[in-house]
Amino acid sequence: MKSLIWKVFKYKINELAGIDIRSLAALRIAIGILVILDLILRSRDLEAFYTDNGILPRALLISKYISQWNISIHLINGNVYFQQILFITEGIFAVCFLIGFKTRLATILIWFFHSSLHIRNPLILYGGDDAIRLLLFWSMFLPMNGKWSIDSVKRSDSFKYPQQILSFATLALLIQPALVYIFTALLKSGTEWHEDGTAIYKALVNDQAALPFGIFLSQFPNLLKLLTYYVWWLESIGPFFLFFPFFTGQIRIITIILFCLLQLGIGSSLRLELFPWTSCAMMIIYLPCSFWDYVHLKFYKPNSLIRRLNNNIYTLVNNIPLKQFYTYQTPLFIKDSLILPIIYNLMVGFFLIYVLAFNINNVKLIIKIPINAYIMGRVLNINQRWGMYTVLSNTPAWTEIVGRLANDTFIDLKSNNPIKSMDFTKPKIISSTYKSARWLFYIARLPELDLNLKCIYLGRYLCNSWNKTHSREEALKEIEIFIVKENTLEADESNRYEKVSFYKSECR
Repeated sequence: MKSLIWKVFKYKINELAGIDIRSLAALRIAIGILVILDLILRSRDLEAFYTDNGILPRALLISKYISQWNISIHLINGNVYFQQILFITEGIFAVCFLIGFKTRLATILIWFFHSSLHIRNPLILYGGDDAIRLLLFWSMFLPMNGKWSIDSVKRSDSFKYPQQILSFATLALLIQPALVYIFTALLKSGTEWHEDGTAIYKALVNDQAALPFGIFLSQFPNLLKLLTYYVWWLESIGPFFLFFPFFTGQIRIITIILFCLLQLGIGSSLRLELFPWTSCAMMIIYLPCSFWDYVHLKFYKPNSLIRRLNNNIYTLVNNIPLKQFYTYQTPLFIKDSLILPIIYNLMVGFFLIYVLAFNINNVKLIIKIPINAYIMGRVLNINQRWGMYTVLSNTPAWTEIVGRLANDTFIDLKSNNPIKSMDFTKPKIISSTYKSARWLFYIARLPELDLNLKCIYLGRYLCNSWNKTHSREEALKEIEIFIVKENTLEADESNRYEKVSFYKSECR
């Protein structure tokens, strides 16, 4: 009887805290694609966001926005060509990570470069950036190349990873997405989430990121009230169902579907770029063995396209003469016990405890974190706060950046379109007036800390970037930044909008 209980206990621990090797491989592919897409999107504004000629020079960044313990290779040089080299280098590592070539080394390097990139400009970051960085961090301690990788094809037949991986690293990777939702819900303590039920309505009406579908939904406040309560409860209790001890596989799949539908709904309503897809990618690790077994039986049949493609890739890789410089990676796991070496377990366990304590302190300061541990969190860039939409504006408002040209015409410097009148009216879709989502995040946050400093460098960048591509007659002479507030109670259209100028400067 004791033997049976022990076997059931081990099976449940393995099911709840372990990850299928195929889920790790699918997560690797998803992260690789997301990182490559992220680099492509960021490269459109590389000079603006990552050079000394942009909105955040290194001197200002170091003095105001980062700790002395933050490490960033992007701070070595503020030249645009140096940043391009770093982007291309990280892109190469991301491709290696995606296809599973030298995966352990590629994982470490891509985490280091991506963390460095985030430190270089924290003013344009959002929750999806933190999530992808932390997924990469925990992935460094796991066999992400166990399946569907060049490493697995070239690996010696004398070692094969077990189907289910169990370690402190798998536990940490499984807990991380749960922390995102649990602590987001705990930080949503405002009345709009618990009493009024107006949180989603405010986000769609008052937020500059709203998309056409979100604006359409704002016409149904009663529906949005129900959705507000639903979102909060799903974020609060949904993560616990991912670790439900009975019917684990079935309940996990249902919970994954609910969370992915939530994220796709958010992504279709608000301009958040890759954030919804990153949130969906996080859920891949919860896919049970039964899911992959079903997929294998359904699609991996004799003479199926997937089987033929896999065989062709296997043949191609084995015919490539890599052996003269290829060394098989040392297995991280011992036999079939799935136990990491003690030093790895202790290290990952310590990181996991630190992350838990840090998240708890974000809600209420009840755990004293030693200064050395806090410094470690800064160095590894694993400090985190999941406060998405915890504070919502009660007044519809947006930002306007107006430029006056030498010929006395006015332009909207967010979209480079002419302005017919300085009596601003609310754009039908505010989010469409921004060049990218990161510009939206940055400009929407302008009125926050260090307003004057941020505006000075933003103005300098806009002046320089405009004037080097336009003639003297169309040169930018002056910049003014406004906050425009909408008075929804005012019946008179002429008094409906209140514009407040918070920065004005001439181009020099």
